[in-house]
Amino acid sequence: MAQAVRRHIRVMGLGHEEFMRSLAPIMAGRRWRGAPGQVWIQLASGQVEIRLGPEQSYRLGALVLPRTEVILEFRGVDDEGVDEFLRHFDLGFRRGGG
Repeated sequence: MAQAVRRHIRVMGLGHEEFMRSLAPIMAGRRWRGAPGQVWIQLASGQVEIRLGPEQSYRLGALVLPRTEVILEFRGVDDEGVDEFLRHFDLGFRRGGG
C-alpha cells in the first residue's frame, strides 16, 4: 500500500542559502540528508522532504526582496507529527517583530 503524502507549500522571503542556515537548528538531533535544493529529514513516524523552488525576487518600489517557494512533503507521518513539525518549522523561521 502506498504511503499517504501530505503536501504543504510556503512562499518564503529568503534565498536558498539563508533558508538552509535557518533550517539547521530544526534538523539538529535528527537524521537527515541533503542535495542541492532538497533535504530529507527523518521524523519519529516517517519522513519530510523539503524542496526549494528557484530563487526569485519581489520588487516593492526600489526595494528588492528574495522569494522562494518551499514544498514540504510528509510521507508516513501522522497528523500529530505533521502539526508538530510545522510548529517547530514556523518557529525556526520566525523573525523579529513583536
